[in-house]
Amino acid sequence: MKVILHIGLHKTASTFLQNNVFSNLDSKKVIYNPEDVFYFVNAIFTLGIRRREYISKAIKVVKRYSDNDDGKVLLISSEVLSEASFLQNYYEHILLMKEIFPSAEIVLFLRNQIDWIKSYYRQSVKVGFYQDLDEFLNYSHGEFESNTNRINLSCNMNLNVFDAHWGELVSAINSNFKREHIFFFENFKKDGNLEVEKLLKIFDIYDCTFSTLRISNKGLSGSGIKRLVRWKKAQQFFFGKQTSYAGRVYKERNEILEHDFFWKPIKPSVSVRLIRFLVKEPMRFIKRFYISSIIVFFDKFHKGSNKLYKEEILKELEDLYTEYNRSLVDYVDIKNIPKGYIKPNE
Repeated sequence: MKVILHIGLHKTASTFLQNNVFSNLDSKKVIYNPEDVFYFVNAIFTLGIRRREYISKAIKVVKRYSDNDDGKVLLISSEVLSEASFLQNYYEHILLMKEIFPSAEIVLFLRNQIDWIKSYYRQSVKVGFYQDLDEFLNYSHGEFESNTNRINLSCNMNLNVFDAHWGELVSAINSNFKREHIFFFENFKKDGNLEVEKLLKIFDIYDCTFSTLRISNKGLSGSGIKRLVRWKKAQQFFFGKQTSYAGRVYKERNEILEHDFFWKPIKPSVSVRLIRFLVKEPMRFIKRFYISSIIVFFDKFHKGSNKLYKEEILKELEDLYTEYNRSLVDYVDIKNIPKGYIKPNE
């Protein structure tokens, strides 16, 4: 059985593809994210459980599929295969994928690092890491710090700008897997149907049609993000931090380790869930809607700077990444590389 891993990156329309394309594929041709495989994707790649018994069990489960010569395709799609959120542990995950899915072909979506960082930063704020972009990028005293510790001085997750080296990432994938298929988020935004058509050919699907594919995910402006961060920092100063993203991950990890394979938490009864829905959800919605409305109001009637990047940061990153991306031409036809990845005439 042909095995294909769609590994993200994060913030490259992975959720959109999963909900609108992959989940609608013909199950007679494609086995998409089967529960017994995805359990280990979550345990090993998302939650960081590296125990040998988990890896060995995952290898056996995947082998049962890959040894089955029924003409189907096993498709596993998850951004965490490339890296656990914000950890940038690309090369550790490549080696794990190689061990668990040795015969796999890799589908990788790249995004221009400048835009990718902005989107990732917005995501970090969304999950509760309220900090300025400078802090997120470890930018201090006119330079980026190469921080191997993923928790910075403000006790938030951060990003190492030097690890966003797409040329080296593609090279590592090329060295460990028999074939890689590289797509670009910018091309997908430009013509989603064309890119999906190319994608489905990898699964030997040529007769699948979709309605016009468009991504619409308008978020807060740069000034809105800054206002939200200031508001949340003030809130944390007076009331303390709420449960963090990392805290939720560790809680789930510990729960899985305490139980046998394929354990899932038992859902509360319908009555309990109904009470929670009727009481907690309206309050949560009102709380979010209230602050969101204020920020959106300011966005409309008091427009500040929409820029997240300071000029000096933007210039340094542009120089860094156009140099990093030069090696992409060794693996991708230069005609398919969108503008902005490499310097003109290179």
